[in-house]
Parts: sequence; structure tokens; C-alpha cells
Amino acid sequence: MAVLIEVVSVVVRHATLAAKYPGGLEAYRRACPNNTFCADEHLSRVGFMVQSDAEVFVAQLAAKGLTPFRKEAAEDVALIDESAKLTRPCAWLSLGHWGPASIAWLAGTKRGDLHAPAGWNAARRPQYLSAEEIKQRLEFVRTDGHVDVYRDKMTGQEMYVGRTAPDVNVARHNELYQQATGLIKGLIHTGDTEPGPLDADSRRRLEQAIPLFEEVVQIRPGNWAAMWLLGKVYQRLGEYERGLDWFTRSHRVNPDHPDVAREASIAAMDAGQPEQAIEFCRRAIDAQPDDAGLRANLALATLFSGKPAEARDIAADALRRNPDDQITAQIVAIIEEVVSGVRPCPHHMRDLQ
Repeated sequence: MAVLIEVVSVVVRHATLAAKYPGGLEAYRRACPNNTFCADEHLSRVGFMVQSDAEVFVAQLAAKGLTPFRKEAAEDVALIDESAKLTRPCAWLSLGHWGPASIAWLAGTKRGDLHAPAGWNAARRPQYLSAEEIKQRLEFVRTDGHVDVYRDKMTGQEMYVGRTAPDVNVARHNELYQQATGLIKGLIHTGDTEPGPLDADSRRRLEQAIPLFEEVVQIRPGNWAAMWLLGKVYQRLGEYERGLDWFTRSHRVNPDHPDVAREASIAAMDAGQPEQAIEFCRRAIDAQPDDAGLRANLALATLFSGKPAEARDIAADALRRNPDDQITAQIVAIIEEVVSGVRPCPHHMRDLQ
């Protein structure tokens, strides 16, 4: 079995949709933003005329629960560019040709027959122009609904580019982002900043920033930094579950950033979900293995999950890596008290207070 690859394509495994996408394959099919959906036994493909539209779609998949990539390799989503090449390595996908058409199939399975969108005709495939060719040959004429219309300066003919996402309003995006970051300046916890008490004015400013950041994410669904800051705002307001939701979304879009995983793990512990915190801690360590503080966080999450003996080994390793860290030393002492029976095993940050 194989699916058509044409212009820019987004490919997802059915097993991934069943496990992560709300409503599974059928809901995904219904949510397809155009008429390019096709599927074989293992894969689903959606096509786009413009790379930026495909990237917006991938960011929307991250918001639904998929992790597009990890360590620069495709994890849940494969993005294939105009030249029929993967934008990131993908171990689960094979690429090839079916006559003049490019195709993809699940690695390790037989290629089989081609599956294409209804009405697809190999003789009427979309014409692809490089960015340089577009610049030299085409001039923008108008937008008709979801179609951008250009004129070929060489032939005078009109050319049509189907769109699924409008061009980003960069000015509006940047204005909102600056307003929101200005409102929260000095009010959230960062690595080197400890804000003062949360008074009424501070709370008002944080709450005013929330809809601004949310609109930023609507304009640019891949803006992981805005998602991360939303998590920090909700964290400061004590709404840990909502903070965890935004940290989780940020992590799906940018899973290789250690600070994103670090904050997600802390939020999960604050929300009383230590098992989820362990997953985030391990991903953060994968991204930055020499960070002793990340290992201390893993020890704490492991303790909260009811595994003090395992947590003791992790904490001891963290302290060996950074013997002068007083917070890690305190975590080691708490774990020793639990292991020796002096104190009950804590399951939440508030149990340590």
C-alpha cells in the first residue's frame, strides 16, 4: 500500500491517530482542511500547495496531542517538501515513485498499489515552481476565497494556488506578543527572577495577558514560546492544571528544548501528576544530559510517584554531579528520611511544606 505525495505533503500513521488524535482516523479525515486526503492501510496523507499552510497544519496536530518531531527526526508527523524530500529524517516512512508520481508507504511493508485523492488524475498534476521561479515569473493578482491568483508574466495566464491558512498577520502577531510580555514583565518565575507577592494589580495584569497570548497562538499555531509563557502565567496564578496544558502544548511543538520540558515537569508535579512529570524530566535530560538540576527534578517526581528507593539513586547521582547545589542536597535528605521511615512518602509539593 502507498499514498500519493504531491507538492507539500503531511503524512501520519493510522496507529498514531488511533492513539493520540481525538476521535481517531475518522475525526482526522473530517478535519482535513481541503480535498487532498487519501489513505492506505497504514498511512494518511494531506496535501498543500504552500509550505507555510502545511506547517500551520502540523502545529495544529501538535495542539491535538501529536509530537511532530523529536531530536530533529520525525516522530508522529512526516512533512515532505515540494521536491518530494523529507524535511526531517523519518524512520517509519519509505519514499519512491509510481510512474511519474511520488509515493510513500510504511517502512517495512510492501509498497502495494497507489492510493490518491478522489478525482486525482496523473495527467493533471499541479505544476510546481521553485521560490525563485515564482519571484521571476509570477505577480500576485487577487485572492478569491481560499485561492490566491497569480499572473504568469511570460504567458499572461492566471495560475491558482489553493490555501488552507491565511498569511500570518505579522504586525498583529508581534504587537500582541509585545503587549502580553510587557504586562507580565517581572511577574512570573524565571531562572534568575523571583517576583514579589501576587497583589491585585499583578493578578489583573496577568489575567489581561492571557487572551493576548491566546490570540498570538491562533495567528501562529507553532509559537511555542507564547504557549510556554501562558503556562508560566497560569503557574503564577496557581492554576496548575491549565498551566500544564499549555506547557504540554509547548513541549509537543518544541520537544528538544530543555526548559520547556523542565517547566512541564514542574507543572505536572504541581498538578499532582508525578508519572507525567517523570516523562517530561526524562525528555529534558535527553536534551541536556549534563544538567544536574534536571536529574534532581526527576528524583523528586520519582519520589512523588511512590518510588523512594529509585529516587534515592537518582538524587545521589544528581548531587555527585553538582555537590554544591543546596536544593539537590535537601532533596537527598528528604528522600533519606522517607527511605528510613522518618517521614511518610510525599506525593505532592505541598506535602513538603
